[in-house]
Amino acid sequence: MIRGRLILYCVALAALPARANAEEDPGTLLKQAEAHYEALEYEKALQELIKVQAAKGVTPIQSARAYLYMGVCFTALGKASDAVAAFVEVLKRRPNFRMPAGVSPSIRAMFKAALEKLGLPETPAPEGAKPPGPGGPGAQPAAAGGEGVDLDAEAPRKLGVGRSVEVSV
Repeated sequence: MIRGRLILYCVALAALPARANAEEDPGTLLKQAEAHYEALEYEKALQELIKVQAAKGVTPIQSARAYLYMGVCFTALGKASDAVAAFVEVLKRRPNFRMPAGVSPSIRAMFKAALEKLGLPETPAPEGAKPPGPGGPGAQPAAAGGEGVDLDAEAPRKLGVGRSVEVSV
């Protein structure tokens, strides 16, 4: 029900006059949304964030970031159930993400509700720990011929919003 309400709210926002199409760069749209957010223009930020989700080539990180901003905007607008639904979407994409210190109590409460909804702990699993579910504790071995692969990677020291990151395997 909550996800359905979030979708309906987003559809209603998307129907408002918009100057973008699905061909716009998701990174540029995110920057525009962040600018609206910083200016306390939450409805305008939400319009841009919806465009991010619909943009061609949006990465999982960009999608998660857009949902994170959606959750914060919905919290600021007093739309608690929509905020929780947006934070649930963040956690589906990034289960180990947790809010940084200094986040407002209202945002923290909405995020905590999303954690509870998904049955996730308030502190993330230790680095390198396998999450519960497929491939986590109690998982069955892979089917014959289907071995899993563990990857270790380090993030580059400097990252730019909306810029690609090269990964070598």
